[in-house]
Amino acid sequence: MRGRQGRVALVAVLGVVGGLVLPAAGAQAVETGSGHALSDRLELIAGLPLASRASDGDGADAADVETQLDAHADDLGVAVDGPGSLQVIDGRIAVTVRYSAGPGDTDIERLSALAEVQASSSLFGLASALVAPSDLRAVADLPGVVGVDESPEAAVGSTEAPLAARPAESTAAAAAAATAAAAADCRIVPANLRAPLNVDLAASLHGVDGTGVVVGVISDSFATSTTAVTTPEEDVRNGVLPGPGNPCGYEQPVRVLADSKTPRSDEGRAMVQLVHQIAPGATVLFATDGTDEMTFAQAMNDLAAAGATVIVDDVMQFGDPVFQNGPLGWTVDRLAAQGVTYLSSAGNYTITGAAGTPSAGYSIGSWEGDYRPTPCPAEVAAVFPGEGISSGDCLDFDPGDGSDAYDRLQFSAPDSPERYATFIMNWSEPYQSARGAFRFGVVTPDGKADLVPAGTPGIPVVYVTDVVQKGELRFFVIRDTSAGSTAEVTPRVRLLYDARTQLQDAQWFLSQGGDVVGATLGGHAAAAGALAVAAAPASAPSAVEPFSSTGPTTVYSDYDPTRIPTSVPLPVPELRPKPDVTSVDAGYTDFFDDQVAEGRYVFSGTSAAAPAAAGVVALGRQAAPGADAAALRSALLETARPLDGTLPGFRATDLSGAGLIDADAFLDTLLADTPSPSPTAAVNPVATAELAATGSPAVVPTIVATGLALAALALGTIGLRRRRSAK
Repeated sequence: MRGRQGRVALVAVLGVVGGLVLPAAGAQAVETGSGHALSDRLELIAGLPLASRASDGDGADAADVETQLDAHADDLGVAVDGPGSLQVIDGRIAVTVRYSAGPGDTDIERLSALAEVQASSSLFGLASALVAPSDLRAVADLPGVVGVDESPEAAVGSTEAPLAARPAESTAAAAAAATAAAAADCRIVPANLRAPLNVDLAASLHGVDGTGVVVGVISDSFATSTTAVTTPEEDVRNGVLPGPGNPCGYEQPVRVLADSKTPRSDEGRAMVQLVHQIAPGATVLFATDGTDEMTFAQAMNDLAAAGATVIVDDVMQFGDPVFQNGPLGWTVDRLAAQGVTYLSSAGNYTITGAAGTPSAGYSIGSWEGDYRPTPCPAEVAAVFPGEGISSGDCLDFDPGDGSDAYDRLQFSAPDSPERYATFIMNWSEPYQSARGAFRFGVVTPDGKADLVPAGTPGIPVVYVTDVVQKGELRFFVIRDTSAGSTAEVTPRVRLLYDARTQLQDAQWFLSQGGDVVGATLGGHAAAAGALAVAAAPASAPSAVEPFSSTGPTTVYSDYDPTRIPTSVPLPVPELRPKPDVTSVDAGYTDFFDDQVAEGRYVFSGTSAAAPAAAGVVALGRQAAPGADAAALRSALLETARPLDGTLPGFRATDLSGAGLIDADAFLDTLLADTPSPSPTAAVNPVATAELAATGSPAVVPTIVATGLALAALALGTIGLRRRRSAK
């Protein structure tokens, strides 16, 4: 998804993906004490001069810490900015602290004496914290701590594909349409996503606009961008956000539960604008995803506690597992079971081979297959001694009788010196108790093998961000068997190649022999309780956008920390059809993302499609207040209009799910199947507890008691809590 660019070395971004790590026999042990619980990157930071000065009492102010960390970015192997970068807030580094048990109240009090604790969970065995560099080793030495990992910035956002490359109207046509529509409207830009989703007909026939429904949005930020061309107050005056002074009469304010502590893109505000396009009468809440999975899960539960019965996000945590639920997927399923309709963007990770290449027209953004061991080439094996690997082998990418330890990928030149690419590897061992020690790397055109360091023990995910130059890179995967036979596992492996503007060709582009090439949907969007939303262009929604992520996803383990802290392998893997449904993107906003005319912008990607879908669900909740989440989901999918598939090797449902949302048919079916009280009248209410249009916190508007009780149950079950230190 969208993010700012940064330059990094080919070194793993070793982030925790959440949960209590209980290494199985043969897994790498995690030492505690003397700073050994620190990740390699944090250990290096703890040894920098800035940490020494701070511990000596001279102090290192926030700007000094951030400046020096930027100066050491190459040494640390992190992006200077954007996804995969260190998150530094007021001179403190965002980290995830892993516990052997708990953490209990005493553990949190000890941590709070050294850090600002943002969220914690005894269920998941995790705490999210902001720690000064000088205090990193002290945190690692706390009783019960088994690991401290940096929390890299998550990816959120719209597609980076050029506007001209998308099957949408031209810039001139878009500008003309916007000008004509806005002239006769109370909005500065027209609500252009309503027509392709059949919202206007649904609204006129059923008298709905979302009044009485609370929609929660999770993304990067609402009002922290330093480059946005409008403010939330201006958005309200422009008619594209609700709030006091809205010229269309929708004066219920947006309530911001928590905003980013650092400047980000305000993509969350753009998402709120698209919810408002579809359901202008709905009350909209916003919460930032924060710094890691704990703060993200906290946002989910805070929105539910505040009365949101529809929640939508566009966040991709790098460590969110593909082959099973992690803490985020588990939280989504729990909220869905308690009546919340949860929607998530499917992602923008589909890449097709470039014209003139062997893989032209095929989806090549990922490779997935069983681990088939084969001897490593000499240049790869040569790095083993320096990495402490006494024995190991490589993945055979060849699904036939031959053997090939490489997937050869061709890249074009970056369009910027700081254009990054992200590569993520998942394998299907149980979450938190993986025995295998897998790593990946590349052989560069000069024949040098670069190996990504090992990830967190017990966690079957590793990832890296890197600047990729023009030419061929030979990707390889190794299995470190130094621990003996217990590490000789052969799980399913998926490699995601997120280099959307550069990846041109892949050697292994055909799905055959059990291998699947090009499936790119995963993480909590693949949770059973989530509605994963694909994107089709608003101007021509007959097929999905070429970048919209594809399914299906196969689940290999069951994760329920209320029963056991680690995942349990399923007797038979579960094939989970994803995405679930398609909405439309290329929605108009007044500040985000691609400018098409003065004051008019087009927001594209599944991050735009998902909030439009959430708006439609809000209309359904207003029309049929007696309908439960299962009935809403069933009616939405049953009435979607099937779309044609356009990728070799994939079914239409792998690209678009049930098809394109039809709001009118959705409401007709929902009302026919769900006897319910009369819907709330569609009026333009003024909230009794007004919130400033900036989105700063204020009193929560009155919310139905059942919604509060529902969310309180979720919070009690998950056990998340937020505290601040006294420092």
